[in-house]
Amino acid sequence: MNIAEARDFLGEDDTFTLFADGFDEAFIGLATRSHQTLAVYSITKALDMLEKQLEDACDDPDDHDECVHWSEGLEHFNFNVIAAWVGDGTPLWLEDH
Repeated sequence: MNIAEARDFLGEDDTFTLFADGFDEAFIGLATRSHQTLAVYSITKALDMLEKQLEDACDDPDDHDECVHWSEGLEHFNFNVIAAWVGDGTPLWLEDH
C-alpha cells in the first residue's frame, strides 16, 4: 500500500490519522492501536532519504548553504521526526534496520 492508497482507504472524513510530511517514500502501511488507525513509516527508508538529501545538498554548489553534516541530520531526525508527538494520531516509526 502506498500513501495515496492509504489516504483513499481512510477517506476524506478521517481526521485522526496523521502522516509525516516529506516522508512519503518511507511510508510502509497502516497499523491499528485501540481501534485507531496510524500511519507506519520505515526508519531505514527515511534514513536513506535523509542521506540522499544531505548528499545532494552538499554536492550542489547552489545549495551548499543547506549542507548539513550527517550527525546533525540524524539528530534532527531522531528528535524532531521520530520523537515528535502531535497527538494520538502521531505516526509510528518501525525499527527495521
